[in-house]
Amino acid sequence: MSSFPEFDNAKLMIAASVRHCRNTVEDLPVGQIVVDERGAIRSIDLPTQRLLGLETLNGVLVFELVADVSNVFPSKFSAATFGDLGVVQFLSINKTEISSRVVCVPGPHPGTFLLSVVFS
Repeated sequence: MSSFPEFDNAKLMIAASVRHCRNTVEDLPVGQIVVDERGAIRSIDLPTQRLLGLETLNGVLVFELVADVSNVFPSKFSAATFGDLGVVQFLSINKTEISSRVVCVPGPHPGTFLLSVVFS
C-alpha cells in the first residue's frame, strides 16, 4: 500500500477511464478500410471484418462487398475520388445488407485510399 492513498485512487480512476474509452471506441459503428487504386483491400479493422463475417479480406476487391457499386464506387480510386461517396450497402458473407456512409480520404501510404465507413 502506498503512503499516498490519493495516488492509488488516481491510478484506479485512470485505469477505469482508459478501459471505458477503449470499450467506447471498440463499440463505435465506424470502420476503416485501406484500399489501393484498383480497390483491393490492403488492410481493414477487425470489427469491420467481423461485421462482414469474413476471415480475411486482404486482396479482396472492395467492390465485391458492395450490393450496388454502379451508383457509388468509381471504377478506380484516385484523388478525384476524395470526399463523401454517399450511402453504401455492404454485403456480409451471409448476404445481409449493412447500410453505411463512406468517405474517401488519402491513405496512410502512397497510392492508398482510406475509406471511413459509418455503419447505421
